[in-house]
Formats: sequence, C-alpha cells, structure tokens
Amino acid sequence: MKMRLEERAGFTISGYLIETLTTDESYDEKSMALRQQYEGSLRTDTSVLYGATWFTNDEKLFYLFGVEQENNSRKDSVIIPAGLFAVATVPKEMPLIQAWVETWEEDGLPAMGCDYIEGEVCFELFREDGIREIWVPVRIAK
Repeated sequence: MKMRLEERAGFTISGYLIETLTTDESYDEKSMALRQQYEGSLRTDTSVLYGATWFTNDEKLFYLFGVEQENNSRKDSVIIPAGLFAVATVPKEMPLIQAWVETWEEDGLPAMGCDYIEGEVCFELFREDGIREIWVPVRIAK
C-alpha cells in the first residue's frame, strides 16, 4: 500500500453518525451499512465522501459518514483540525479493514517514522472514480 505525508487545512465533515463501544465487534458491519445506505444521496452534491472515526475516553467509538461542508447545516458533524497526515492510498481490491490494519503495521506508520496523535480523528476519503484513502493525523517520531 502506497503512503505519503501531507499537510491539510482544517475542515468539517457533516453527515450521518453511528455511536457504539470500542468493544463492539459489529462496528465494521455497521459502518459499511451506513455508507451503503447514504452513499447515493450524498453523491448528488459532491464527488468526494468521507468516513471519520474517533474514540472517547469512556470507550465510545464514533463513525460519521458524510461530506465536507463549510457551514455546518447538519446536526451530526466533526471538525478535522489542520495538521500533518499520513495518507495511504488503498488498492481497489483491498478491503478497508485490511488497509487500516496495514496502516498501523511495520510497513505503515512506523516505516514512515511517524507516530499517531492520540485522540485525533482519522478519516477515509472515497472519490467517485474509486480512489480510496486513509488519513491518519501524525507527528514525526523522535
């Protein structure tokens, strides 16, 4: 899987949210179902969709599927702060779950000399042409 580092300005993703626990083994199924349910309606406005994931200290896990919006007109949204991201381009035939695992393995973030910034939001980017990317907020390891 090809990875690069990229600086990105902050932005807001608004859309549809699911909340579960970090121990919920059906999380992947729930996030895929959410994407399937809303992808068609969200694609009418844009060619790029996002799936954002974040955790809370009390073991909650959130997944928001949506679009980038300047004005937060939807109830469910998350702010992605500006910063440095490790970006993995996911091959079309690779399941996203496998891509996330590979991002964290030796050939992923550690090989790039980066550390994940704890508590920040990670996100997936889905382009209309089939390109999929994983964006992880990082800092250069010391």
